[in-house]
Amino acid sequence: MPSTPTPQCVRRLQKELSALCREAESFFFTRPSAKSILVWYFVIKGPADTPYEGGRYFGKLNFPPDYPMKPPEIIILTPNGRFETNKSICLTMSNYHPENWSPLWGVRTILTGLLSFMVGDELTTGCMTSSDELRRKYARESRRFNAEKMPVYKELFPEEYQKDLEELKREDSEKNGRTSGSAGCGANTKGGGVMESQEKEQWRGLFPALLGLFAVLMGAYFWPW
Repeated sequence: MPSTPTPQCVRRLQKELSALCREAESFFFTRPSAKSILVWYFVIKGPADTPYEGGRYFGKLNFPPDYPMKPPEIIILTPNGRFETNKSICLTMSNYHPENWSPLWGVRTILTGLLSFMVGDELTTGCMTSSDELRRKYARESRRFNAEKMPVYKELFPEEYQKDLEELKREDSEKNGRTSGSAGCGANTKGGGVMESQEKEQWRGLFPALLGLFAVLMGAYFWPW
């Protein structure tokens, strides 16, 4: 398989990146590797009212040189309790099923499908079973894992990395305050709670719409015309 992307592949990925960069707030953010346009890294935000709430799930898409004629490989790097880390995930829109792939699909379709599958219970290659309690634990630890264990996360998403450092600093301060009996952490706790509440409300409106859109896309493609 050639390692150099075709001109069509480069144009398509550049077009998708430009469109995604113009979008307003979304459930994910993504950026290509500085080394190759065929490797994209992404972060999916855990939906409210799920065991993944508050989580930040870092992963990557490995595109074939002839994308969009063939689908990419999908890999999650952050421990999450749903997918094995550093393993290819078998989904309809992944490289496991090129026969089901449509060139009309793109990064947004892929990540919407990944999130839809993530919050479900179906098992496939690259999945794992675990308790909701463990998944919530991974969600709480995800920011720290990405910031401390994933250098490429810091490199590609410096703004998110700084936000994570501030959040981790706040959490550590609260823990130290509870341990010492300090009364000075109340304001920080309240501030963090407001941010979390706002994000929850955004998710409650956005998440069902995203899943509905994904269902429409899948139905349109597989409908027996």
